[in-house]
Amino acid sequence: MGTYRISSLGHCPRVLSAQALEYQPLPEMEFMKLAAREGERHEDWIIENLKSEGWQVTDRQKEVKLSFPAFELVGHIDGIASRNGDRRLLEIKSMSRFRFASFNSSGFARFRDYAMQVTAYHHSVNLPILYIVKDRDSGKRLDLELEKPPLSWEEVYDAVMGVEIHVRKRQLCPAVRTDDFTCRICRFRYLCEPEEKVPVPVDRNVLEAAKLRRRAMELEAEAKELRAEADPVLLSVARQRGSFTIDDLSVVYVPEGETVSYPVAALKRFVASDVLEQVKQVKKRIEYIKVEDLRA
Repeated sequence: MGTYRISSLGHCPRVLSAQALEYQPLPEMEFMKLAAREGERHEDWIIENLKSEGWQVTDRQKEVKLSFPAFELVGHIDGIASRNGDRRLLEIKSMSRFRFASFNSSGFARFRDYAMQVTAYHHSVNLPILYIVKDRDSGKRLDLELEKPPLSWEEVYDAVMGVEIHVRKRQLCPAVRTDDFTCRICRFRYLCEPEEKVPVPVDRNVLEAAKLRRRAMELEAEAKELRAEADPVLLSVARQRGSFTIDDLSVVYVPEGETVSYPVAALKRFVASDVLEQVKQVKKRIEYIKVEDLRA
């Protein structure tokens, strides 16, 4: 009977099967070790804040088990939070500002691994959930009081059972690509890539340029968050006044409207290709680079 860590549920099925089949993982990246240590510190700080807000937190890191004929799930809950007779399973996550903004906008839809984990913990303790997400950079906190988990228990069970079937056949599960970052930090990525990529050495000027670009990306993300906080307030005033100036900032209201476009694929069904050829416009595109922050 296979045993799976609840904290790993929702990970790529190939990773879960590789762990169960005892494949050797690659060394953990240093910045991931640092993130894990920071996560532990932030969890303690959040517990302190909860206590000051009237919550009592017990059963921290209590082991829970779910045993079935085919497999077993083992994990440790962050705790049980109680206040005014309300008892809840406590689950805490801390993350970078970029991931926090993503969770704040998309929730569990973009964080399936978190959804799988808390659903399994919920099944083990059968309590409503206090789910707390914290931005490590800004200190912002998102508290979710959930009466039921984000997924059905059947969905979690079927996912684990699918992995267990492959493991019993001594087979790796098919890989499920979620995003580039997750795949690049995966400690079993060598099972998907033909060979490990070796960083290309660069000179000091290129390194400084990379640091500048990273800083620019951080500022762009921060600007997006600030606009999301400020614009609704300014919009409510502009909607009433039409336009106004404040702190040397000119704000002009643009009412709701619509834009019209004609998809090329649809046009080709109704317009002759020679006609389209006569009216088409071709614009040259300059060369550019795609940049992704692997630490986000």
